Amino acid sequence: MADKISFFKEQFSQLTFRNWDLVFKRPAKTSRNTLLKHRVCYVFLHDAKGSVMAKGEIAPIIGLSLESWDDIEKTIQDWNRGDFHDAANWPSYVKAAIDMLWQDLFSTTIPTRQKINGLVWMNEIDAMFQEAINKFKAGFQCIKLKVGALNFDDELILIQK
Repeated sequence: MADKISFFKEQFSQLTFRNWDLVFKRPAKTSRNTLLKHRVCYVFLHDAKGSVMAKGEIAPIIGLSLESWDDIEKTIQDWNRGDFHDAANWPSYVKAAIDMLWQDLFSTTIPTRQKINGLVWMNEIDAMFQEAINKFKAGFQCIKLKVGALNFDDELILIQK
């Protein structure tokens, strides 16, 4: 991780961050609460001319993640000050963003959008079943059901369907 960070600082003139609140089309239920929006932080690596050379994302789901935005914002401040002494202990979401920047810079393949992960958020059983069917019909190869908030036996029957 430290090697990647050193490389970015030596080769590129600027790293910028932009927070963005994504608003869900409908409430997203989790086992702990209901989300109406999701804060993400986009990371941009710039060359000397200011052109964006690579992009990454920091996107913890607060309340489900062990890390907080305070941890992440402190890490961003450390980065901007050039303080990397504690980089090994940086939040995993920041480390993932660094890996995304690296991948974006050095990937030799052109990414393609694949329908492999159709996520069905927690909802009433019938609504979850219908959404799973819709994901299947849309071509998703893997459908993930978010469970844990309703009656276990009812959720098990849903999974078996």
